[in-house]
Amino acid sequence: MHSYSSLKKGIQKEYTRLDEEMIQLNEEVEVSIADILPSSANMGTFLHKLLEEINFSEFDVNFHTLANSNIDWNSILDKNILKFDIETEIKSIQNGKSIIHQMIYNTIHTKLELIDQSNVSLRDIEESNMAKEMDFSMLIEESEIKGALGNFLKGSIDLVFSKNGKYYIADYKSDKLFSY
Repeated sequence: MHSYSSLKKGIQKEYTRLDEEMIQLNEEVEVSIADILPSSANMGTFLHKLLEEINFSEFDVNFHTLANSNIDWNSILDKNILKFDIETEIKSIQNGKSIIHQMIYNTIHTKLELIDQSNVSLRDIEESNMAKEMDFSMLIEESEIKGALGNFLKGSIDLVFSKNGKYYIADYKSDKLFSY
């Protein structure tokens, strides 16, 4: 049995950078490339965990309100900062928690174009129509993965959701990309 991550270990990862231009998060928080979260597997797993634990519909509020609201968000954020042992990294970034708030907010509010040409954001999808971190096992042929010892690929899908009678798979990415 193999996981996608274990199969990928032998592949050299290309580390990328963000464009050098300033990124405007909102009217009050402006960050440069030096303020962006550090790129690491631990940080990516941390961001995935936040998306797994929060209720997307709770982010249907203004960013400024959200950051100071009574929503479980702050306790989820603080708990996971401790769990992933990234307090030092977050504190070393000016407005670190605000940047994370904004990243999650933007992720949940970004419109995604579906196969039927309609648009939906994650906050628009009812919790009953989604499954987060859905585990799967898939039978594979030995020839499909060079050197594979088992016949199954095991993994977890970040998000599966249903909209307009169709099912969709979302795979969160937190890598820094040159051209995106």
